[in-house]
Amino acid sequence: MDIDRFLARVGENLRKARQRKGLTLEQATAGRGGYRYLWEVEAGRRNPSLEMLHRLGRLYGVTVSDLTDVPGARNQGLDLTALKVEGPKRGRPKKKGSAPGKKKLSSKRRTTKK
Repeated sequence: MDIDRFLARVGENLRKARQRKGLTLEQATAGRGGYRYLWEVEAGRRNPSLEMLHRLGRLYGVTVSDLTDVPGARNQGLDLTALKVEGPKRGRPKKKGSAPGKKKLSSKRRTTKK
């Protein structure tokens, strides 16, 4: 699914959640501004941030997952919450040929300009 179709479906989900709650665009943005922005998000013309989706989800009584659940966008059978993965090793890789704890001295001499 391309991003334009995805944004249109997320916007549709937002509009349905807002209407389910019985709110108008004016009421959903009351005191916070952003009427035009929310209208454009619902129309699929803007890409809402996760923070915006979280705030709207709380206002509408739904989760971000509910708002972004779009048929055709989900990877078949992948449940990230069930995956057990080991993170990358931390720290810098050891350089070949260097002794631990010793710094190499530069053979170049620094000169100062007068």
